[in-house]
Amino acid sequence: MNNTSKSLALAALAFGGLALSSASAQNPNFTYGDLVLGFQASGGVGSGSYLFVNLGAAGLIRDFTSNTQLINGSLSGLANQLGLTFGSNWANRADLFMGAGAIGSNDEFNGYFGFNDPDLTSYVSVQRSSVGTAGNAGSFAPNLNGAATQDVANGLFAAQGFYATQSTGTIAVISKTANFTDWDDQNPVSGTTQGTAIGGVFAAGIQTTFGAGTFGNVGGVNAEAALDLYRIQRFNNIPGQFGFGAPTDLGQYEGSILIDSLGNVSLGNLVAVPEPSLSLLVGAGMVGVMARRRRAATA
Repeated sequence: MNNTSKSLALAALAFGGLALSSASAQNPNFTYGDLVLGFQASGGVGSGSYLFVNLGAAGLIRDFTSNTQLINGSLSGLANQLGLTFGSNWANRADLFMGAGAIGSNDEFNGYFGFNDPDLTSYVSVQRSSVGTAGNAGSFAPNLNGAATQDVANGLFAAQGFYATQSTGTIAVISKTANFTDWDDQNPVSGTTQGTAIGGVFAAGIQTTFGAGTFGNVGGVNAEAALDLYRIQRFNNIPGQFGFGAPTDLGQYEGSILIDSLGNVSLGNLVAVPEPSLSLLVGAGMVGVMARRRRAATA
């Protein structure tokens, strides 16, 4: 399918509400607005499918202020499933990719207020490039515009529709299809390289790769791979909603998604929430490392 056809099809999703999820039964272990961690291999073992893991409601994760384990690999069976899907050496595969995203609705008129997020609020990962220091992102924040933010919402909504309709578990292995809205098509990879991802917006992709050795110790976790999670809101004009008056279309760092060799997934390296009196002094231009201070101002 050419890019024009893809754009038209994704645009149609913007007005389709939950049409994609109504095609078959809703996964009882997934709700739109949940943060999904996706794994895919560009070749070899497991390249014919991808693995989805539900990390829980993104709006809840947004409010974490301390390092938190989201998935216990041993108890959940994630490490075992990663091994079954991508081989016992999954943690050392340079052609294994991991990325994350969440969207409550891709329709600005749908009235989604999950955890008080405005409509078209997306959560999306970016590859963390270095161990860095606690409380700071190790990547550049997405800086979009209104049209691109809508495209991201469309892409996430479409890809997660497969999780909603083609599986029943918290962890799901889904066979790749010819449908371009699939996770692998929204996140194209070749060898160890990512293509433009999620609605054709992220030129460098939203995933990270594994490889020999470890990524490093991030927030006390000896990580095999690390992602920075950003929240992108399209609207900020409803009093009482989270992010009221905060910048739109600009990624706000929420913490880093980390996975170790045992399949334990954590959210760490978080930005501390300051006292309300301090947050009120933060200008709209100081949104980088001080992004989390907007919370106290909207409390």
